[in-house]
Amino acid sequence: NKHGATVLDLATHAPVIDLLKAHGAVYNTLDSEVAAEIGAGKMDVFDKGMPPELRDKDGNTPLLIAALKNNVTAIAYLVSLGADTRVRNTSWKNNALDMACLSGSFDAIRYIVEHLPIDINALDPESNDTALHYMAAWQPGYQCKDPAAMKKMADETCIWMIQQGAAVDLKNKSGKTAPDMARTKKLATQI
Repeated sequence: NKHGATVLDLATHAPVIDLLKAHGAVYNTLDSEVAAEIGAGKMDVFDKGMPPELRDKDGNTPLLIAALKNNVTAIAYLVSLGADTRVRNTSWKNNALDMACLSGSFDAIRYIVEHLPIDINALDPESNDTALHYMAAWQPGYQCKDPAAMKKMADETCIWMIQQGAAVDLKNKSGKTAPDMARTKKLATQI
């Protein structure tokens, strides 16, 4: 179609996938509907042969989507399938830890830091921001039911990340450290 999806991408459910694959069809892109299912933890597309390294239009792999959506079960499953934990999306050059920090996916942040071989101080090649830069600047979205609790969790996550080895003195391309980017002065002094 006009978005680059193949028939197999569009027909993401059971018998149709089996029939198309039996006739040589292959996945070549990750469409938004399948990406949403992955974010929600529906992993059956991988049982049907979808490789874990497909990318959506922004270059996100299923692992990056699972990190963005705070889906630890999906992250663990994708890693068990051999998903590349070092992958970055093509649009913004973010890795799984960056994606989790950008979206306030606190469970995913902890899981990634504790279980995946990702450098907590890895620099985003576009901005030189680290995951700590993203977490320090994170704000809850407009649909957040309890912004104060989420901000407290974000502050605690920043402190935890530092305890895990996140460097506070790394500067991005704008010359700012994570404390410089902190959402509040109180957080800046805490980190």
